[in-house]
Amino acid sequence: MNTRDRDEILISTIIKLIKRRAIPNLKNVIAKTHSADIAPWFPRLRPEEQIILFDLLIQEGRMGEVLNELNNEERDLFIETTEASVLVDVLHTIEVAPKYVWFPVVVSLAICINMIIAA
Repeated sequence: MNTRDRDEILISTIIKLIKRRAIPNLKNVIAKTHSADIAPWFPRLRPEEQIILFDLLIQEGRMGEVLNELNNEERDLFIETTEASVLVDVLHTIEVAPKYVWFPVVVSLAICINMIIAA
């Protein structure tokens, strides 16, 4: 079985687990999966499924890691659907890496938080 086949099986499993609301099973998969391998799941998920996965990643303390791997559209959905206090908590979990890898994520979150506070 090649990597592509394994990825297809994994994303199909993730979608089924989300639909069944099998939260403990989803948490187990998240715990065993590298952040860079979680991000490719998002384009295959519907927005409401993405939000469920966002919530689980937040609960597991992994959202900060995954944010850097998401594309702009997915990152924007996360920011738009998440309360400001949660965004602040996620921002605190982000470790600043060399060469400003996290810079776009931090700037996006900071702008969003400032807009919410100003409103």
